Amino acid sequence: MTEHLSRRSLIVGGVVATAGALIPLVRTLTPADALADGPSLPELAELDLRTPAGKPGTRTGTLTAGTADAGRLAYNRTEPGPLLRLREGDRVRLAFRNSLDAPTSLHVHGIPMTPATDAPLTHLMPGDSDVREFTLPPGSAGTYWYHPHAHGDVERQLLAGLAGPVVVTGPVDDQPALRDADDRLLTASARTCGVETELFGDAFGAHDGLVVRAAGPPTTGHGPEVTAG
Repeated sequence: MTEHLSRRSLIVGGVVATAGALIPLVRTLTPADALADGPSLPELAELDLRTPAGKPGTRTGTLTAGTADAGRLAYNRTEPGPLLRLREGDRVRLAFRNSLDAPTSLHVHGIPMTPATDAPLTHLMPGDSDVREFTLPPGSAGTYWYHPHAHGDVERQLLAGLAGPVVVTGPVDDQPALRDADDRLLTASARTCGVETELFGDAFGAHDGLVVRAAGPPTTGHGPEVTAG
């Protein structure tokens, strides 16, 4: 019997290779996974996405790359950048502004759209802005992230704080078991793990973003402890 594994199942223990395939080791979070006491997981800031009058199904918002406290970089002065919470079928109009003192770009990683629309290699000069418009097709529900893709400066901008999560929901999210689940979104970076580019090795040093999503029955609001070593 084959059991369908939801994208909201928590992957634990890695993967096992057999017959040329990768089999995820998956289990769903239960109340026992919650800590009896300890700090609650912080709520991530969300991008204010609005629906213009007369345009149902259209979501508009603005991301601004700029500086934050202590010389860090951030989108909309939030690190990680604000969560983009979208749904299959949405028509998205995302404005992007560069308030840095260096060229940058924006890449919405994994979202199905044409390269011309995403335009990750189009560098915006300081003070410039652009707009990308795209529609989320059926089957695109999942967890993604956005980050700069400015050649020659990607690693510095990423490690300084420019990255943020994207969650796309779909019809499956309306099922009661998923709708009522304790849905948590965790983000990690080389900085939050206490290391620099060595986290992923020299070959992948610039790709320091990690987004993990897990869900289970409603809990007390405390999540499993995560450590890096």
